[in-house]
Amino acid sequence: MKGLALASSVLLTAFLVGFFRQTECYRPTERSEDKTIFERAKIWIRHHPTQARELATMMTKMLKNEDDRLLYLSALDDVIVQPLDDSGGCVLCQLLIGLFKIALRQNEYPVVEQSLIEYCEFLLVAIDQRIQAKEICQGIIPLQAPHVARAVTTIPVPENVEVCEFINACLPSTDAYRLPHKRSAAPPAGAKKRQPTRAKEATKKRQRAAATPFAPNDTIRIVQLTDIHIEKDYATNSLTDCWMPVCCQAEKGPGNAGHYGSYQCNVPQRTMELFFQEVRAMAPDFVIFSGDIPPHTMWDETLESQLECTSILTNSLSSIIGGIPVYPCIGNHEMFPTNLFSVSLMPNATGVMLEEFARMWTPLAGFSAEEVATMEEAGYYTKLTGIGNLRIVAMNTLYMYTANFYNVMNHNDLISNGEVTRLKLKIAAILAQARDDGEKVIFVGHHVPGNGDFIATASHWYQELMVNFSDVVVLHVSGHTHSDEYRLFLDDEGNAASMVYVSPSIDIHGYKNPSMRVFYLDKATYEVLDYEQYYFDVKAVGPGDTVPPPTIVRLYSAKEEYGLTDFSPNSWKDLLDRFRTDPVLLQTHRSHSNANSDDFASYACTGQCVEDYICRMLHSTYDGYEACSTPPTSPPTSGTTITWPIITEYRTTGPAAGRRARRLAREAYDSAAGVLRSPLLGSVMVFATIASVVAGSLVA
Repeated sequence: MKGLALASSVLLTAFLVGFFRQTECYRPTERSEDKTIFERAKIWIRHHPTQARELATMMTKMLKNEDDRLLYLSALDDVIVQPLDDSGGCVLCQLLIGLFKIALRQNEYPVVEQSLIEYCEFLLVAIDQRIQAKEICQGIIPLQAPHVARAVTTIPVPENVEVCEFINACLPSTDAYRLPHKRSAAPPAGAKKRQPTRAKEATKKRQRAAATPFAPNDTIRIVQLTDIHIEKDYATNSLTDCWMPVCCQAEKGPGNAGHYGSYQCNVPQRTMELFFQEVRAMAPDFVIFSGDIPPHTMWDETLESQLECTSILTNSLSSIIGGIPVYPCIGNHEMFPTNLFSVSLMPNATGVMLEEFARMWTPLAGFSAEEVATMEEAGYYTKLTGIGNLRIVAMNTLYMYTANFYNVMNHNDLISNGEVTRLKLKIAAILAQARDDGEKVIFVGHHVPGNGDFIATASHWYQELMVNFSDVVVLHVSGHTHSDEYRLFLDDEGNAASMVYVSPSIDIHGYKNPSMRVFYLDKATYEVLDYEQYYFDVKAVGPGDTVPPPTIVRLYSAKEEYGLTDFSPNSWKDLLDRFRTDPVLLQTHRSHSNANSDDFASYACTGQCVEDYICRMLHSTYDGYEACSTPPTSPPTSGTTITWPIITEYRTTGPAAGRRARRLAREAYDSAAGVLRSPLLGSVMVFATIASVVAGSLVA
């Protein structure tokens, strides 16, 4: 029963964020890429408290016992109306799981699914009546909810609090998030601030400079492509304001969609191929593709359409870049249904897709029979690149993704036959063997540890792995957030032992310019010497379908732009300290986050905004980020467990018992250390937990 709540809790919020990108209540001051689904929910509640209360009433109507309804409605109403703090996600999550547990026990599945559709439509219409709620909700919930129902009705799942940990509503009880970190209170004596005008001039000069600052024979050049999100049905001059998460399809009517892309849409195939042609001209030693190919149209996808996108990508790469090796990893959007992955629990979907991925990528990556076998086993592989003793290790991070609701079972060895445990042991063994053999590793994953949608408990294992093998892993790359950023892996003393570079996307959706990255590694030591970011400005491309192809230019060199003496993790940690004392440098980095699409230009980042921005990159665990960005209060942990005395099973009770239940529930509520205290968090949880089975990835 608890599986529905898990699915529920990942669903509508992801929806939300996609729509926030089109509504005034989201842009430009609300930033949610680094937030959990519970925190994203708070945004909606802030703007719609009346609708949140009405939605709570709708939800409790699924309960057939009047006392149950009154108890839950009272608790939910308290969460909505009171000016509460941010510590309520953990208990609230458990409360909602209990509600849906009873709802599923008392109703047939079709009734519950129809209720989810109604809640979904209500939510989206509350955001804006122009949103095409019926098309979205009636498409996405039937695609994903049956998987939730199967989990709920046939597979035992962990305790409520464990389920909530897998969506980061509850954070692990650990001191790991209290790792020390340095903060510079004031700029050094005599320090000079950079002048904005000089910074802009310097950027222009660098764009005109030669693209390769190193002698080709002394370096290894690696291109990273990520998050392409092909829109197969993209139509130039189609509608861009269609009130869907993505637009630019002919069926939506005429408009001003650009020939090479628009900010409200996924990219046309021609834009993807424009970057592939640039890759061919660069002639790198190899290419890394870090995942996500299909568009953000989760309500309108099939197994065939998902696989078709991978086929389009691999065929285009083969025909355009020729014999340059391409090493891929799997993103959450490749799967069907999107986000959901479990070899042991859904073999007819996951198993089939892994077989097809291995087949389609083998000509480009040169997979051996052993590498094909590990791809089909769990979506990972390791392979020597043919350049000295440099090895690729591609990790399947879907096992760490909160929107993959199967993870609550994948991580349970008894349920999944040790699926995740085997993968962790094999990845650690691969790195240990690489160390013994004197090899160096490029580690590739899709999801970003420390992000709000990366399971916090899993991120602690991930961090320990990277710290322990920091002498082996020379480059670690990912994508998923569509942003130009990074994360540090801190050791027990707070030193930066390792890091992961996060590259921005080729996808344009979400007000980002399309971009790709080129790394330069020393051929003898394999250390990173620099990376360059390439892009084109969507705003500069003219209208109509007869415009010439835009020119992809160098946006910046990291070494030059940030004044790095080397590319060690501690140099990147020092850069974070410089952000506090150099607002121009900070703004430069923020602008690069979206490949200079000017999405950040309309509002400044000062005070707590600066600390949040720094903390986001300083920590590779989400609980670490939470503790860093809000030092006065500890993040909610799994140690906070709610006790709702009577709402454990359906029973008929009289008025006196109902009053006693409400009194006991009130006492439990009051003693829960303010855990339910967050109107924003609460109200969107009231709605978000309802249909989460669908969401999670309309943004990333």
